Amino acid sequence: MNSANSDTQPAVTWKPNIATILALFAILVAYPAFRMIVAYWDLFPTGGRPESWWVLWSVILIGHWVCAAIVFAAIASEQAGAKSIGLNLKVFMRGRFILIAIILAALAIAYFAPTYLYGDAPPERMASHPLGPTTAAQRVFWVLVAITAGFVEEVVYRGYAITRLRRFVGLPAAIIIAIAAFALMHGPSAFEPQFLALYLIAGALFSAAFVAMKSKRLEALIFIHAFLDLTVIAAP
Repeated sequence: MNSANSDTQPAVTWKPNIATILALFAILVAYPAFRMIVAYWDLFPTGGRPESWWVLWSVILIGHWVCAAIVFAAIASEQAGAKSIGLNLKVFMRGRFILIAIILAALAIAYFAPTYLYGDAPPERMASHPLGPTTAAQRVFWVLVAITAGFVEEVVYRGYAITRLRRFVGLPAAIIIAIAAFALMHGPSAFEPQFLALYLIAGALFSAAFVAMKSKRLEALIFIHAFLDLTVIAAP
């Protein structure tokens, strides 16, 4: 076994192939470029068009799951399995009742939060998130957005990107590239200093945790990531 399967990578053998390269290109270059092209501020201008909010986040949601599908297809092609990226899907099955309870609680909070925060007149924009949800329907949808972001972004930009890139460029460079792609994947907001700092710090912390846990507990990072995104449903 070569040095790529050191103590910072799961003890699962796999061989990179053309699917690996294509998947890395898709998640590190193509998807961040696509997110940059998506006209955030035109889709949701200052005047506010509610339908544009739904278009924007639906496109992002679909884009995330397309990336996840590409990654899992590449993993299958490598004959590696989810454990090669530090993911044990059985953990979610064992904790399914807890997860269902958390989701139901989140949906209830999302539904009633606008009434508690705004009364009968929700604003066009959240004060705490320029593109966040305001109405009950938007906040309920945000539960799906948060869960998707937590799962897909950790699978793609921690589990897959780091474990695969390190075969080509080594671990330090793999982490740096994955963090940069993770930041750019957030679209034009990555060029706003305050948001760029947030994305880089979050990417660095999650990447460090992934490596520190010897790349074997990705589901813990998924839970934390999703929980942090879920807090938006209760924000003003």
